[in-house]
Amino acid sequence: MSTVMVVVLVEGLSTSSTSSNTKKSTTIIYSSTDIPPLVDVPVWSMATLNNDASNENTTRTTTRTTNMNIITYVTPISIRPNRLYAVGLFKKTLSRENFLREKTCILQLLCDDEEQNHISCVVKVLGGQSGYDIQKQNVLQESFNNNDHGSIDELQDLTSSVSSSEEILPKVLPGCVQYLKLSLVGNEIIEYDNANEDGEEESSSHDIVICKVDEMWTTTSTSTSSSSVDDEEEVVELEGAPKKQQQKQQKYLSTGRLRELGIITEQGRIAITATAE
Repeated sequence: MSTVMVVVLVEGLSTSSTSSNTKKSTTIIYSSTDIPPLVDVPVWSMATLNNDASNENTTRTTTRTTNMNIITYVTPISIRPNRLYAVGLFKKTLSRENFLREKTCILQLLCDDEEQNHISCVVKVLGGQSGYDIQKQNVLQESFNNNDHGSIDELQDLTSSVSSSEEILPKVLPGCVQYLKLSLVGNEIIEYDNANEDGEEESSSHDIVICKVDEMWTTTSTSTSSSSVDDEEEVVELEGAPKKQQQKQQKYLSTGRLRELGIITEQGRIAITATAE
């Protein structure tokens, strides 16, 4: 059932130095809607470690694979004494399971740049399929090895860049605008359950976790060339130090851009028939 509320505002305007006034009225109509505010927010990918090579008989140095997803429910909520983020984790997903077990992840701010193929490859693979159904690291790696059109470059290793040399991190996508290493604050998640019209308990689609930013990285690209033009090589370095202000930041991918391409709906859901070209 739709609800309409009408508000009439009356404003008195003086038209002369005498006591005569002219009244102007404005009518504002408020209508209920099921479409949320179409705000433009950043699109991230959460990288987490899978549990495929970690048990009581193995060490954390054993090679472990990485799972990634697409996530837009990411909001900064504090900057002092630590930067804190609130993150919405979709229930019944491998990303949620991995994060709650490891209590850490890498958030990757995706790039709106055709050369990085974050739209054509990353969103389609990571946002449209479950980590329970496919091994996403292998899918991305196979795309790179086969040199498929629209594929990304090889996944990168951040472990050597982290402050703790003993910590093993998930692999990351190349060419992201920024990388944030997050850790869970406390041991609890925020769950919301609500009774439906029949009085039955109905769980929300997402859980909320509060995370602390442990480290941040940006990327810089440098080119080196020899005497031959064909030998030009691009080197990407991950750095923790802030960049100079005159250095232009890459443009990040946003939900507005994905709506424009028909990849997500106005309700914020992945469009089943959408294809990223």
